[in-house]
Amino acid sequence: MPAPTRRTALDVVIALAVAALAVLVWKLRIIDPATVEYHILANQDFFTQIYPMSHRAAEWIRAGTLPLWNPYQYCGLPFLATGLYGVLYPPNALYLVLPTAVAIEVIIVLHLATSGVLTYAFARVMGLSHTAATLAATTFMLSGFMVAQAAWFPPAIGAATWLPLALIAVERLIATRRAYWSVVLAVAVALSFLAGWPQTWLYAMWALAGFVAVRLSTLAITRRGHRREVAAVALLVAAGLLIGGGLMAAQLLPGLELQGLGPRRVGGLSLRQAVALAPAPDVVRAQMVDSQAGHPRLVYVGMLALLVIPVALFTRACTRVRTLYFFALGLFSVGVVLSVYTPLFALYRLVPGSAWFRAPPRLLYLYAFAAAVLSGVGLDVIARAEPLPARRPVGVLALVTSVGVWLALAVAMPEQSRVYVAIGVGLVWVAVAARPRVARRLAVIAIVAVAGWDLFHSVSNPYFHPFHQPETFDREAPLLDFIHSHQGLGRTYFDLLLETPQMMSKQGSLRGIYAITDYEPLSVARYDRFYRLLERESDRRPDIVTFTGHLHAHPDAPLFPLIDLLSLRYIVLQRGLVDYERGLARDPGKWRPVPSIRSSYVLYENTDMLPRAYVAHRAIPAGNEDEALAAVSRSTFDPRRDVVIEDITLSETPLTGAIPLITAAKIVDYEPSRVVVEANILFAGHLVLTDTFYPGWRAELDGQPAEIERANFLFRAVAIPAGHHTITFQYAPRSFRVGAAITIATLLLTVVVVGVSLSGAGRRSAPARE
Repeated sequence: MPAPTRRTALDVVIALAVAALAVLVWKLRIIDPATVEYHILANQDFFTQIYPMSHRAAEWIRAGTLPLWNPYQYCGLPFLATGLYGVLYPPNALYLVLPTAVAIEVIIVLHLATSGVLTYAFARVMGLSHTAATLAATTFMLSGFMVAQAAWFPPAIGAATWLPLALIAVERLIATRRAYWSVVLAVAVALSFLAGWPQTWLYAMWALAGFVAVRLSTLAITRRGHRREVAAVALLVAAGLLIGGGLMAAQLLPGLELQGLGPRRVGGLSLRQAVALAPAPDVVRAQMVDSQAGHPRLVYVGMLALLVIPVALFTRACTRVRTLYFFALGLFSVGVVLSVYTPLFALYRLVPGSAWFRAPPRLLYLYAFAAAVLSGVGLDVIARAEPLPARRPVGVLALVTSVGVWLALAVAMPEQSRVYVAIGVGLVWVAVAARPRVARRLAVIAIVAVAGWDLFHSVSNPYFHPFHQPETFDREAPLLDFIHSHQGLGRTYFDLLLETPQMMSKQGSLRGIYAITDYEPLSVARYDRFYRLLERESDRRPDIVTFTGHLHAHPDAPLFPLIDLLSLRYIVLQRGLVDYERGLARDPGKWRPVPSIRSSYVLYENTDMLPRAYVAHRAIPAGNEDEALAAVSRSTFDPRRDVVIEDITLSETPLTGAIPLITAAKIVDYEPSRVVVEANILFAGHLVLTDTFYPGWRAELDGQPAEIERANFLFRAVAIPAGHHTITFQYAPRSFRVGAAITIATLLLTVVVVGVSLSGAGRRSAPARE
């Protein structure tokens, strides 16, 4: 291992310069070039997920409410458990003090800069020179992958930022065996997860696990007589991972609970769904050498990086094993992406966790980081070429020249890319072969400068962020404000072909409208099954598309009347859908158009809305999920008399005698995590609340615990006797309570470990008394 590097004033200056470069990239290459208002594959998630949900979470937290449950999407869904919005992620505290659109951008810049600074620090810990570490930092921070996350999705760049910190912690544990670095490792692991993008976090954990295995194996081989030392490092690493798991338990356990109930549960994605967003291998190969300004390309790491990466093979013995590991990591990442449409991809799906996610090109995260480290190692070899044996400089020059000639002549690329290749080859020759030391040093610095110039100018983001145009959310304000002020507790169906900022499912969360649809990766799988009943066969999404809450209910669907079970009050339609309006008009006493609202949409009101809370006096038993869905689908099912209750027996609910219509109940208090209902009935029955049945909800009947039963496939019910009763529903999920207890205990343990570690270090460094 190389001698440990000390932090110097130059390191601080370079770190500040890297951070400043991140700000310039954000301003000049992401914000300023944007001219396109909206693109479904480029900036949709900024507008239709991140902005509305971050805004709503901040409002609740400022009001003193932890956003555990969201009543505004579907018929209620966990908020914190979705994970995507980083409710527990410390940097997201900026949403509490800044306007949402501004906070998004500050968080992006913060992570972009941090990724560069941490990569620089890791390269220095590896023993690379200041210049080589700067190239590594610049390559990763400005790589197509990282800038693409900055231009597209804050949770993704947050999850990608912390890998170098975890690797630094592993290196320092090997060098010092101090428990303090176990805590640093834990923080890096936890922050990556809490940021809200588990796919990138999983990939980071793969890279971390491989690095730990390589480093411990190397340590065991080189220090055979020091088994205790190797064991101590292994235990400290394991402790760091365990502490990291504890720190993120408050988010992890609710997330696992929701995923287990959703269409993306483990094994839930088919192979076709997993590869749905994967580009063809030829596109990936072309983007690898495309330096032209445009939307960030995940695979682009700069032309000079491609030149100097092979030189890393000449690295010193002390970094050789780690260098080979990063070669393997980068080749694995690119190999998987290039094999998506071949039988080899099925082998990748056997890797633990790989089948949980779609869009395999996101694995290029590992290629971007590996390429950055290897470019730094390669430049370090070039910068140190003088003291090496004579054959080494010759080998370096021969390799770089060969790679440059091959790229220029055998690979199709823009002329601009060929210019960078030529400049790179020339600079390497000067850096290695020139006699004056000053010329060599300037050439090495120039390599970093040209690489940075290339990466900086390869990006020109054309797509708006909410920061550009937050008023886009208000274009349909008159209609949305009308719904909010007149809805009561009734729900709204937005019939949308595409999610757009002015009319999207998340307008529910943004404006406090009870919307029955959503745009959310994690949801409850039962909604997928139920919503298919409301759609015509021709309108159902293909199996290749994953369910995110979309619904295209149509009056011509045979089971369209089941939409009443959702306590629907309004339908919002685009103008000109003649067949849809004609279908609603077949029941003119039920669906009434609401006139005189300035909008490009049409609003229909349900004049016979099923109450949000009511008592049904006849229960139809169903033994399981399939039976319940079949029961509500039968023509004999009457929601104005009946309720389907799962997991009950016929003897508990006699079906004989005259059955009265449902009796409306009164909701006297409705909060996100607490609902109070009063019912006054002459006959026993089931109090039905048309809110999602979900683990963690508890009920009390007149102050005594009561069992919540699953009603009408999706909802909650409590059996109640005749008379006047108060039923209280409270959301206090065990998954969060247990997770929070683990996280708090881990935080306390972490404080103790850090305190003891620092005090011990202070005693060791204190001068001896005379």
